[in-house]
Amino acid sequence: MTSYTSYHRNLAPRHTAHVHPETRDAQVFVGCAIIGVPVLRGRSSLIQFGHGINLPPDVKLAKVMQVSHATGSDRYPDEYLAVKQFLQANSQTDNIKVLSFGSSYGNEAISLATLYFNEAGGFRHASIYGFDIDTDTIQQARQYVADQPEKDLQIQFFDGRNTSLYVDGVYNAIFANSVLCDATSSPYNAAAVEAHFPFKDFDATLSSLDAVLIEGGVFAMINPSYEFSDSSLAENYEAIAQCEGNHVPTIDLHKHEFIMNDPKNRKDCVWRKIRR
Repeated sequence: MTSYTSYHRNLAPRHTAHVHPETRDAQVFVGCAIIGVPVLRGRSSLIQFGHGINLPPDVKLAKVMQVSHATGSDRYPDEYLAVKQFLQANSQTDNIKVLSFGSSYGNEAISLATLYFNEAGGFRHASIYGFDIDTDTIQQARQYVADQPEKDLQIQFFDGRNTSLYVDGVYNAIFANSVLCDATSSPYNAAAVEAHFPFKDFDATLSSLDAVLIEGGVFAMINPSYEFSDSSLAENYEAIAQCEGNHVPTIDLHKHEFIMNDPKNRKDCVWRKIRR
């Protein structure tokens, strides 16, 4: 997946590994792919965050930190299914909006549209949005959708450098998988990760995403460099699902050491927003 931005004036880049169009992501602070930090432009209206942070709804991305575009189709099926089942049980409408943050070549967005949030899954009016900050991957993602008109894929891909996350209002679900992390620093240790992708950027990016997630909506994340429970937003969310697939080490903020993760072990991966 590619990357997204945090509450900073600049965005930082990520690494990219070429993958077929069916494996793509987007940006803001998208860590294990292309990561960006949000840039604030031009609006006077503000969104109030839970901890007194005010950001305009047109947060844009500017700097890349993690430059890997590696992605894949249906990479995190237990996570996707958990979000689908939650929305089926709790949404008042099937007119839902889903964000793939750090969408890369679009594989995740395409998987969500074709396997989970479609008419067969009970979502006749679902819209999928992919955000990234890499021109080539965005173009390839758009082309893949354009080449299959018969599938009527309700997916739009945007460049976070010039389009606000708030482009079409707030979302019912946000996926930030393998984007809010640094898996490529060399040497690869906790000190290098904290220098390249500090916790404050992780926390600021979460705040940017929180601003465009409805109350009662769900946030899903696998492979972050830091624990969601350490974030300033944690008290506004409750974990509702655990998933496999976490292989990126997370950082112990007290010891400043890696905590190694076994991808076969299940960890919290989906959280419901219980308050703003």
